[in-house]
Amino acid sequence: MLESGAMRALTINGRRILDRIKLEHMAHGGLENGRLKVTWLDFEKYGVSPRLIDRSISEAVAVGLLVIEQPGRRIHGKDMGSSAQYRLTYLPVSDAGSFCPPTNEWKRFGSNIKAAKSAIKASERKSGNGKSKCKFQPWPMPP
Repeated sequence: MLESGAMRALTINGRRILDRIKLEHMAHGGLENGRLKVTWLDFEKYGVSPRLIDRSISEAVAVGLLVIEQPGRRIHGKDMGSSAQYRLTYLPVSDAGSFCPPTNEWKRFGSNIKAAKSAIKASERKSGNGKSKCKFQPWPMPP
């Protein structure tokens, strides 16, 4: 996977997004893939600029390394919002009594970096002006 076009096409912030989600996965003993909750504040503390978080998440989704299983919600009034939940596509998902193998969407690019970069560009064009196509505005949960 590390030699794939999908991984090599990522920007440094796209890699940081994946690394932070991998840390969350390891913090849960590898048992929460598909339910990995990471806030924007977590990404920011890990070194991703707040203005680039949405775009970097979209980049990792575009190349098939990450899936947003449940969009997050911004804090609004009495609604405390919720963190987005992520799934790493190259790892299995195990629930109580069931097991789902990795979906490996990233493999469609093979070692073709140009194709992966094109997918990233296409996702930026769909959303307009280089902004993410993500339909959510995740904000950190209050302490």
